[in-house]
Amino acid sequence: MRATITRFVRRCVSGALPLFLLMPPLIPSGSAAAFAVCSLACAIAPVQAGEPARKTYDIARGDAAGTLKRFADESGRQVLFLVDAVRGVTTNPVRGEYTVREALTRLVADTGLIVAEDGKSGALMVNRAGHEESPAAKSSQAPTTKKTSQESPMKKPNVFRVLGAWLALALSSTQAQVPADAGNTGTLQGRVLNERNAQYVEGARISIEGTRLVTLTDAEGNFRLTQVPTGAVKVQTFYTGLPRDVRSAEISAGQATELTIALGVQPKSGDVVQLAQFQVSSSREMDASALAINEQRFAPNIKQVVSTEQFGNVAEGNTAEFLKFLPGITISYTGGNARGISIDGVPSDYVPVTIDSFNLASADGGKTNRTVMADMVSINNLSRIEVLNTPTPESPASALAGTVNMVTRSSFERAKPLFQSNVYLSMRDNARSLGKAPGAKPGPTRNVYPGFDFSYSAPVNKKFGFSISAGDSTSYSAQDRSQATWRGTGAATAGTAFPATAFSQPYLSSYRVEDQPKITERKSLAASVDFKLSPDDRISVGFLYSSFDVQFVLHSLTFNPGAVQPGGFSPTFVRGAAGAGNVSMIHNERNRFNRTYMPSVVWRHQGPKWKADLGLAYSSATDNNYDTNQGYFRAVNATRRGLTVSFDDVTYLRPGTITVKNAAGSDVNPYLISNYALTSATSQQNATRDTQKTAYGSVSRELPTAIPVTLKAGFNLQEGVRDITDNSATYTYVGADRVASTSPVTGDDLLAPFFDPVFSQRVMPYGFPASEAPSNRKVWEHYKAQPATFTTNANTIERNRVATSKFARERVIAPYLRTDFEFLDQRLKIVAGVRGEKTEVHAQGPLRDPRRSANGIERGSTIEKTYDKLFPSLNASYAFRENLIGRLAAYESIGRPDYNQYAGGLTLPDTSAGDSPTNRIVVNNIDINPWSAKSLVLRLEHYFQGVGVVSVAAFRRDVRNFFGSTVQAATPEFLASYGLDPNAYGRYGVSTQFNIPGTVRFEGVSFNYRQSLTFLPHWARGFEVFANGTSQRAVGDTGGNFAGYIPRSGSAGLSFTRERYNLRVNANHRGRTRLNRVAAGASIEPGTFNWQPPSTFVDVIGEYTVRKNLSIYANLRNVTDQGATTEIYGPSTPRHARFFQTTKYGSLWTFGVNWSH
Repeated sequence: MRATITRFVRRCVSGALPLFLLMPPLIPSGSAAAFAVCSLACAIAPVQAGEPARKTYDIARGDAAGTLKRFADESGRQVLFLVDAVRGVTTNPVRGEYTVREALTRLVADTGLIVAEDGKSGALMVNRAGHEESPAAKSSQAPTTKKTSQESPMKKPNVFRVLGAWLALALSSTQAQVPADAGNTGTLQGRVLNERNAQYVEGARISIEGTRLVTLTDAEGNFRLTQVPTGAVKVQTFYTGLPRDVRSAEISAGQATELTIALGVQPKSGDVVQLAQFQVSSSREMDASALAINEQRFAPNIKQVVSTEQFGNVAEGNTAEFLKFLPGITISYTGGNARGISIDGVPSDYVPVTIDSFNLASADGGKTNRTVMADMVSINNLSRIEVLNTPTPESPASALAGTVNMVTRSSFERAKPLFQSNVYLSMRDNARSLGKAPGAKPGPTRNVYPGFDFSYSAPVNKKFGFSISAGDSTSYSAQDRSQATWRGTGAATAGTAFPATAFSQPYLSSYRVEDQPKITERKSLAASVDFKLSPDDRISVGFLYSSFDVQFVLHSLTFNPGAVQPGGFSPTFVRGAAGAGNVSMIHNERNRFNRTYMPSVVWRHQGPKWKADLGLAYSSATDNNYDTNQGYFRAVNATRRGLTVSFDDVTYLRPGTITVKNAAGSDVNPYLISNYALTSATSQQNATRDTQKTAYGSVSRELPTAIPVTLKAGFNLQEGVRDITDNSATYTYVGADRVASTSPVTGDDLLAPFFDPVFSQRVMPYGFPASEAPSNRKVWEHYKAQPATFTTNANTIERNRVATSKFARERVIAPYLRTDFEFLDQRLKIVAGVRGEKTEVHAQGPLRDPRRSANGIERGSTIEKTYDKLFPSLNASYAFRENLIGRLAAYESIGRPDYNQYAGGLTLPDTSAGDSPTNRIVVNNIDINPWSAKSLVLRLEHYFQGVGVVSVAAFRRDVRNFFGSTVQAATPEFLASYGLDPNAYGRYGVSTQFNIPGTVRFEGVSFNYRQSLTFLPHWARGFEVFANGTSQRAVGDTGGNFAGYIPRSGSAGLSFTRERYNLRVNANHRGRTRLNRVAAGASIEPGTFNWQPPSTFVDVIGEYTVRKNLSIYANLRNVTDQGATTEIYGPSTPRHARFFQTTKYGSLWTFGVNWSH
């Protein structure tokens, strides 16, 4: 028996060898048929060991491609062959009783085909004599290196043929295994419930003792096991954080036995045994941690999961605030809002974000990037968030380092209805007054606002359920900014005005202070309806809506010496040249309205043999900025020139003293608007629309093979559209005398008539006094009443409108095939497959052609582009012990360019003049290849008894095809791709982009620890801790493509739970980060960069239970008031001269009441 088992294990492993042969090159450049044969070897099972047996065959004469498949079916043996090698060969008829080898020899006798047998796996290989070696023979040879030209996705046109070949072969050549006698087996099915929270459990492992029958529950807690031996069986259930459950079930032949398993309750009879009992304190957060750890444990790939209740109440419901505590995840902030998601240092533009696997639309004020703004989705509408660090074939190829999938609530996840509600007040630590005060609106506003959210899930009956959630949140933020410009770091010196200086002696040449109050209003609504059409079929119809409205006011003062006196500067003081300086005042008012909605429908079939799904969704996001159509200018600009401006006591944050004098040497008060002249006003009304259409479908089946093999085929169709328009205009103020003036301040150019008595009461930040401010609404009213006091340039307005009008549509067609294997008593699990993506791009941008239009032609440049590529992936896990799992993943992915790469437009030179830096062809290269990456990820996971995990991981990612800028000759091929006449434009240079040669390697390591300390003595029980950290680096020239790559990051947290209260502290740290290089210039030291200094965000949350289902809480976010700071410095820059700017947003405090029923 031992020898039989040994032979079987050996053959199982060797049968998977062709799968691993796919991974070193990840995609071979050979024929589609060769790839299909390798896939076929993965899809069929190793033969059972045993003595040669005689079988009856009835195979007619025919083409070898068909008769060899027929032989495989009748013999029950693996037969590997290249379709191209045997096609056209007519084989002999075989009828009668023979051994496998005798029958195959007769079949191919005198046909020119030869037979070989793999001594390890027992696979029979058929090939034409003298033809290319078989895959198995090739696998025994040492790998060779073949040089090829730079890869282009355009060079792989056979995506669908390859996938079709693999799927057809894998399905048609499955080895039949003699199934268990149907008369001696039955089916066990049912659901698993967590009795503590009345929620059905996903990912619980169900097994039958004494057999290899194992399955996991689905999202609704359902499970089904077929071919269960009849009679009494022991059913074992495991789920993280709950005692292992063992109970008896009686299986009847040919019948389905129903079994409902309730976990987390004490056994009521001898039929239920709870093994390895441990003390578990019941808390909402601990249940959330258990869910996250359990999903990670049984996932087919490397992933992380965070339940929406894992980190306590989240102020404003921002989803990105949840994700920042996960290892390898860093969050970028915009306006104090956690927004962009980065995985393993990959910028947020290259991290797909989906909801229930549907693409989420995201529109961000005139931008053409691909970042999905996570703060536009409310956490209240979600059940959990998944971070897929390694893709499976279902994942988009643009997942350069992973994807984020947000999972919405489902009514069928619960056993009984649940209503949860939350009412709260939110405020900033630096604006806690309950009264009204000057702020972001025309009149006094409140700084403390109420908010609420609720969710209700109702499984009405076994066939129907629904869920609904909504939220409303308003918050105030004072965005205080300080900004300094230093000559010799961020700005070059310039002649006599700003004389050269040593690298170690930069000096301050401009300082700006801003007061920018902001009011943000968020609303969300989500609803879903679930129907069970049959025990195996479910349809879910969902709808998501969110709104994000922001009202800003920005008031800034900028002090410019204009020039410095000879020798009148040092790192701590600046003496401005007499009369060369100026002070400018800018007052902005802006309203931003963002709307996102997404209807969706999903059908799922969970049959005993076949599983299938089909999903459709349409996501739309709009972002609009208004001003004059609501009665105000976006910006009012005022200036006072002819001044002498000096700085003294210059420190890191600001100059201690700023002196402003007029030509007569008298002091000028820069905080009074009577000392300013109105120079201009601007309007900027832009509209951005992003739509995402998604359709997906798949079908899968566990094959009747000797080892567990599941084959899944599916498709994904996507269409993304970005449409941007911008209507900007500048109105120059000339007053009644039609003459613009800034110095001296006299007559009708004065700013004083537009005084805003409300906003002028605000005190400027960073120790500055109150500054009087103009009213943008009064300036607009003045323009409406006396338009002749302003002048505009119609040509400039039209050029701006044309230049910002852009459209891009991108369609992706993606079929895929996935195969799941389980070897060695299911200790070794492999998920392998391939995804093909065909991308079609249609874009329109501005055409600037002096011969046709002086202002350009709106969307006059049109481009079409198509490219395709195969993306293989491999995920493998091996259970060294039940609680120790090693994982390996290898995959290919791409980084798609910014939409502006296609919609950036075309600028043509004036053909009446020669080539020059200002008169040449300017265009984004549409033939540029996307970034291409090959990744390898390893992770070792140890799971503690109870709720806990510790893991270490490492990754290596080789990226090539980064983008660089160049000026090149206009080749005939290039001109032809844009339809340009070589005779007219052949002599001009082309300013465009190219793919930087070579590869940049990104590598990093991370660790993750999370545990509920249930093993502590009773008096100390209730602690839960987590800590994680990531260290990574880039080796090679990124060409500035990866600016902002964060080399060090980490998070840690501690929570303490008692029956009546819960306290937690969470911290997130980001290390010093290098940004863009400063352009070379006078007095700029080589090696000068923009930097983000280290930052640590600390959140404190406390909750007290008043009575069952009623609690009060406090959430203090960013208690250390960590702002957004940028520094600019080189190797010799003094510490205090490194400062460029910082923005403080304050700590957000939320106090509320939770109630559930």
